[in-house]
Amino acid sequence: MPTPLDAAAVTAALATHWHLSDPEVTPLPGGMNSATWQVRHGADRRVAKAVPHDPSDDRFHHGLRLAARTEHAGLPSGAAVPTAAGAPTVAVAGHHLALLRWVEGRTPDPADRHDLALVGATLGRAHRLLGTEPVDAAEARATYDPLAA
Repeated sequence: MPTPLDAAAVTAALATHWHLSDPEVTPLPGGMNSATWQVRHGADRRVAKAVPHDPSDDRFHHGLRLAARTEHAGLPSGAAVPTAAGAPTVAVAGHHLALLRWVEGRTPDPADRHDLALVGATLGRAHRLLGTEPVDAAEARATYDPLAA
C-alpha cells in the first residue's frame, strides 16, 4: 500500500497536469477506498480523488467511464475533468489521481423516507441511462455488503 497523498502532492499534481495555479486544496472526510480533497480554483469547485494503484484492478477507471456516460446523458455524476494532455487520471506516488466535477447536494438522511426515495430514483435513472451490457467476472463481483454493519 503506497503512502497516502497529502494536500501538497495533490496541489503539485494539479498545477503540473491540469495547469491549475495555486488552487485551494482541503481534505474531505470519509471515503471507503480513496482519499478526496475539495479543490477551489477561482469560482470553480472540484474534487480530487486518489486511489492506490493496483495493476490488476481497473474499477476506478471503469467507474470514471460510467460517470462520463451518465453525465453526458444529463445526470450529474462527478465525471473526470481531463488533464491538459487529455487523460482522465495521472499517476502520483503510487496512486491514480483524478480531478472530478463537483456535484451539488447533501448527504441523504437514511432515516428520511423522502431522501431514500430520491436515492432510489437517482440510482434507477443512472441504471436506465447506462443500459445493459455484458460484464466480466471482475466487474460483476460484489465487494460491498449493504447488510454488514
